[in-house]
Amino acid sequence: MFLKRKTDAITETGGLAERSFFGDRKTPTKKYLEQKRNVATENGYVKFKDSLNLVRDNYDGDPTNPEKRLPHDLLVEIRCRIFGDEFSDEEGDRLKFYSAIGTPLDLYHGIDGWFEFIDLANRQVIVTVDVTENLEKASAGDKNKADLIIVDTEDERFLGNVDKVDSDDHRAYVVYVNVSDSTSDTYIEGLDLITDQIEKIFKEKGIAIRKAA
Repeated sequence: MFLKRKTDAITETGGLAERSFFGDRKTPTKKYLEQKRNVATENGYVKFKDSLNLVRDNYDGDPTNPEKRLPHDLLVEIRCRIFGDEFSDEEGDRLKFYSAIGTPLDLYHGIDGWFEFIDLANRQVIVTVDVTENLEKASAGDKNKADLIIVDTEDERFLGNVDKVDSDDHRAYVVYVNVSDSTSDTYIEGLDLITDQIEKIFKEKGIAIRKAA
C-alpha cells in the first residue's frame, strides 16, 4: 500500500484550528511574492483559480504525503476508497492534499486546503476544505465557500452530525467531529465521517469510487 496510517501519537495544542490541523503558513519565497504580484488586483485580491495555482506552484511540502496527521490519515482512507487496498505508487500520487493556510485562497475564498485527484483523462477534480471551531459555520449559508466544512467540537449536541448547506450556486457539507486528539476513539470516528463526506463530494464531481471502506 502506498501510504501507511501513522501510529505514533501526536498531540496538537494551542493555535488556531486551521494551523493545528493543516500547518502554519510558510515564509513566502521571492518566487511566490512575484507570482502573487502578477495576478493580484490593486487591493491585493487574487481570483480563485490564480489562488489555487499560487499554492500549487510554490508548495514546499509533499502533497502526496502531508506532514500533519489529519490530512495524512485522510489521504490514506480516501486512497483506499478510490483504489481499494492495493495500488501502486503512481496511482497513489494521483491523490494529493494542499494546505492553503495564510494564502489568498484562505484570505479571500475561505478555503484552508484541498484534496485533488487527477483522473485517467488528466482531469483535476478538487474538494475544498475549511476547518473551524466555529459552530455558526453550519448556518453561514452562501458565506460557505468550501465544499466541506470540518467543525472541530466537543459539544455532544452536534458531534457526529452532518449538515448540508445549499445556496444559489454552491453546496457545502458541514461535519461536526472531535479530532483534536489523534489517540482518542473520537479521532477515528471523526476520520471516518470526514472521509465519508469527501468520498460523497468526489462522487458528485464525477470520480468513480472503486471500493467503499
